[in-house]
Amino acid sequence: MALTHLMIMTENVVAPMCYYRAEKNQPFTGFIAKERLTEAIAFAAAQNLSVNYLLGDHHLPDDLLDLMAQSGGAFISPVSVSQVRPATVVIRLSEDNLVNLNESVDNVILLVPKTALAQLANGITLLSHLTKRINVILEDIPQFTGNEFWTYTEQLEQVIELLIAAYSRHHIFEVSVLSDRLMLGDMNNCNAGIDHVTVAPDGALYLCPAFFYHDPAHSIGHLRDGLQQKNSHLLRLDHAPICRACDAFHCKRCHFLSVTTTGEIHIPSRQQCLLSHIERDASRRLLHRLHTMGLFAKLPAIPGVDYLDPISKTLRLLYQ
Repeated sequence: MALTHLMIMTENVVAPMCYYRAEKNQPFTGFIAKERLTEAIAFAAAQNLSVNYLLGDHHLPDDLLDLMAQSGGAFISPVSVSQVRPATVVIRLSEDNLVNLNESVDNVILLVPKTALAQLANGITLLSHLTKRINVILEDIPQFTGNEFWTYTEQLEQVIELLIAAYSRHHIFEVSVLSDRLMLGDMNNCNAGIDHVTVAPDGALYLCPAFFYHDPAHSIGHLRDGLQQKNSHLLRLDHAPICRACDAFHCKRCHFLSVTTTGEIHIPSRQQCLLSHIERDASRRLLHRLHTMGLFAKLPAIPGVDYLDPISKTLRLLYQ
């Protein structure tokens, strides 16, 4: 599978669009140089890649902004920076349920720390009137235990009721962790390193920003030399024995989470698997409800399964 996108970090501390975070209190060291940005845009054009610009909390200089606008790329921006629109807006849900969005946008990335997990349904309710799609990103996944899994299950049940009520009024909006699985017939994962790579402000290439923040020496090439990726076959689904037997098709199958929890890029953590299957089962219940209402009748039902952790299925197949 060939690359389709290049993610360009416009500064060293960009808004997170997934599970990664910059180090707490990491200092801002400046924007990407105009020459480097020009080089990155040329790199994308030479390979026919679409460009996504990752912004941080600092307002971009006009010369960089003009250059980005000319390239026709898309923007992912923290809610605190409004100089670029349209953009996918990144918001962090807080414990007091503050959702500081005062404008309508097409897409929102909603970061949900473990401490605010119980506010998820309320946060989605507030955002549902301002956006067409909410991409839910759970934070602190490696620290999830039984309490967090139970809270998340309860919150998704409330979001199901919200979606049912909205759809009955013909107000259609998407919540990634519930809506995406309804539409999928095969895996649709993040595919970092397969569909897209990230360029840091210094021109180094990474699977995604997470690897830049985790270990800047963990690059997979440079703009001037191209990709120099080792063992890239391990990124593919056919080299992930647990994932290829799974039908939680919406799962991000995050390589960064895998590396930092299991030590292997192609073996997911138990937490990631459990969360994806909690979402899968919630999607199944949502679709069943929609079918009984005569909605989305063309979408095939999602079958029930007797496990939450797909390793159980894998072991069963090995020893039957």
